[in-house]
Amino acid sequence: MSKTNRAEDEDNDSNNKVDVVIIGAGWAGLSAARHFMDAPETIQFVVLEARHEIGGRCRSVVLEDGATIAELGAQWIHNATDGSNPVYRIAKEAGIAMVASDLDSAAAYQKRAGDSHNEYRRVPSAHVDEKYYRPLMKKGFLKYQAKQQDKDPDITLRACVEKFWLENQKAATPDNRAWLEYFLDSEIVQEYAASLEDLSTHWWDAGHDAKGGDVHVAQQVGGGYKGVLDYFSAPIHDQIRLNAAVTCIDWSPSGDDCVAVHYNDTASSPKDCSIIARRVLITVPLGVLKAKTIQFIPELPQHKQDIIDKMGVGLLNKCLMLWDESDAANLPWPQNREWIEVVAEAGQQGHWTEFFNPYPLNGRPLLCAFTAGRVAAKIENELNDQEIQQQALAALRSLFSHANIPDPKQVVVTKWGQDEFARGSYSYNAYGAKHRYRDRLADPIGVDPNNYQLYFAGEACHSKFPSTTHGAFLSGLHTAQQIVVQRNQED
Repeated sequence: MSKTNRAEDEDNDSNNKVDVVIIGAGWAGLSAARHFMDAPETIQFVVLEARHEIGGRCRSVVLEDGATIAELGAQWIHNATDGSNPVYRIAKEAGIAMVASDLDSAAAYQKRAGDSHNEYRRVPSAHVDEKYYRPLMKKGFLKYQAKQQDKDPDITLRACVEKFWLENQKAATPDNRAWLEYFLDSEIVQEYAASLEDLSTHWWDAGHDAKGGDVHVAQQVGGGYKGVLDYFSAPIHDQIRLNAAVTCIDWSPSGDDCVAVHYNDTASSPKDCSIIARRVLITVPLGVLKAKTIQFIPELPQHKQDIIDKMGVGLLNKCLMLWDESDAANLPWPQNREWIEVVAEAGQQGHWTEFFNPYPLNGRPLLCAFTAGRVAAKIENELNDQEIQQQALAALRSLFSHANIPDPKQVVVTKWGQDEFARGSYSYNAYGAKHRYRDRLADPIGVDPNNYQLYFAGEACHSKFPSTTHGAFLSGLHTAQQIVVQRNQED
């Protein structure tokens, strides 16, 4: 996009100018837009959303039974029950049903050594905690990792695990190794959406320090995350342009210090459009910034691009399986446990070994199989949807080989890495990066250092609550407040 084209666009769109263009209608973009709407000052703004719906990486779909909502992206409202989470407060205000979630409600299964039947057997919860979790993980690896963080240079979390294992030969049995890998996958890889080979030993768990338990947004029609989003976005509905995929942001110097945002209107047929603004708030996912699918003129400063390149984008995919209501009573996994987990054989942990069971929360015969990190990327890139369905169902049938599990009524597969408007699930603190990079990613930039033009927000920009919906919300709100302050200083 040349400066000549930009000038022509400004002439053609002389009535298409606003104070702020917000790119992205996820939680960050929506919270910023609501702040502008509710501010006492008059702020003209528009939200450009590439998808045909709002929400970004929060996406709810109604399944074929007409009674169940499946969350393809964000699933829980974290750190909610103390009332400090703004997304939780919005859900309560909207009257959306929520159920307290117990992330420790798990049933673990393992093949017993020497068992001639070679079947998985459920391990008592007390046995898991007392014999494995406390000595191997809590008082073992996590304590060891904390000491490494205090005294040694940063290494990958996988390298830290191997050092721990070599230095603790008393615990180095094949069975203990299997349990350690199980905990590492369940508590770290699946939570942070990144493999141990990619996580920073010093920074992998930075943030996420809020109090309050988690809640599950009930998967009922009219509810779910979609219900919360629809309620919150209703006052700004007319300011949101859907099917508006931004292609270029021209923030080169001009006489009026404005920025030209070019986008494709894909509602019916691709159409090149543009809009002029004094400032642009960019809330697209970090994965999109990494992919460089949006052109910047001039290019982003090198220090900003370096931070984008070094930060990590994780991948957490789901294979959601819904059974017919008539099959619910015959499904073999315990209906009072939210998690069905496998202590796998060597090299297999993470390959369909984590299943979320929402039945205790909403009574629906739905099961969600997770994959994360490098395993998720390999599966996503090498298998089609049908092959993924077959692989996940085969793993489930192997786990409960004594039962006859019927075919699901419907299966939905996510591929967030291939989603052009996400390019991953959420950010993580990568080896080679530092936690403070999140704040640096959020720093605004401009041709004139005293007059910022480009602002950044999103979960990747929030250092206290990264990788969460409320982190995205708070990041968008904070950045919108910054913009209002700068605008008032100019007036």
